[in-house]
Amino acid sequence: MKSTALVTPSWLPDIERCRHLIESADQFASGFDHHYVLVDAQDEKTFRKVLSREVEIVVKETLLPSWLHQSSLSRKWWWSLRALPVRGWILQQVTKLAITQAVAEEACCFADSDTRFVRPFAAQDLWQGDSLKFFRDERKQHFYESKRYQNWYGFAAKQFGLGDEQQLDGSYIAQLTAMRKDCVAEMFAQIEERNQRGWMDVLLRTIDFSEFILYGVFIDECTNDDRHIGIENGLCHSSWFYDIETPADIEKFVQAVLPNQVAVHLQSNLKMDPDALAVALSA
Repeated sequence: MKSTALVTPSWLPDIERCRHLIESADQFASGFDHHYVLVDAQDEKTFRKVLSREVEIVVKETLLPSWLHQSSLSRKWWWSLRALPVRGWILQQVTKLAITQAVAEEACCFADSDTRFVRPFAAQDLWQGDSLKFFRDERKQHFYESKRYQNWYGFAAKQFGLGDEQQLDGSYIAQLTAMRKDCVAEMFAQIEERNQRGWMDVLLRTIDFSEFILYGVFIDECTNDDRHIGIENGLCHSSWFYDIETPADIEKFVQAVLPNQVAVHLQSNLKMDPDALAVALSA
């Protein structure tokens, strides 16, 4: 089996959620060579005190250029003298892509810290022979009509010279999505050739993009081999399209988990008590 890492980006406000994720991974996830947790430098000491010794903490700044710094006024922004300020959300996507090249594993599977495993899941389940499974569903109508999604697909189309973003018919955003180290390197090379500058410089100067759409479009449109197998049924049940405001809403959300799904994702920006999810899962 190919070597595989589990990767979790996090930050201090989500440390309890991250701890719950790691505990659930200890219980249900197996076969991963490492579990890397990506954190800001200012959060490193606290994470090392709270999290299991079984995880390996990676400081985001070690993956970034030296000219980029976190703002002292708001940790949601990063600044430099070489570019416009960078939103933390963009930076998180850049570091997720960057770590695929910084670690030894042949693939990285991403689980945000507001995700929690609920069923057994083995790293080998991501592979079929030497082919990596990655989430690819049909692009639903909302993803054609939403301006933000149009921007995400449009950026990917531009990077790979594909023309009209409306012709791109895949959907790729999901927790427990995996990326191959070699394919990400090829994607970076194509971005650099087209823009005549480093891939990270290109992405850090971008107002908005999706790392999963960028990678998925590259795999679908720019590779022609058997290194990937698309799967339509995502491995994680996410709250992205649920209205959740109360513990009762969480219970309904949990009840909708499909038999093939091994994790649940309750977005941290919903501001729900992490323990409410634990209560719903134990019911």
